[in-house]
Amino acid sequence: DGRALMALVTRSAGEAGLSLQRFEPSGEDAIRVWLENVPFAEVAAWLERLNGNHGVVIDQAAMDRASEPGRVSVRLTLAI
Repeated sequence: DGRALMALVTRSAGEAGLSLQRFEPSGEDAIRVWLENVPFAEVAAWLERLNGNHGVVIDQAAMDRASEPGRVSVRLTLAI
């Protein structure tokens, strides 16, 4: 269910120290999220935990390098 996924993603992002710039539903069982100027390693670890612990998969992803080394801006569609 999309609402449960949204709650899971927003809660887990906060626990990982990541601030979601924006998020919105995408169909029945997916959400789109935007993160700006975040450490790549933290995003990768967060996504790995979401997948390993909750079965969340990345449906679509776009990533741009930020001006600071090791930081990225990310647009994701996540699904269960």
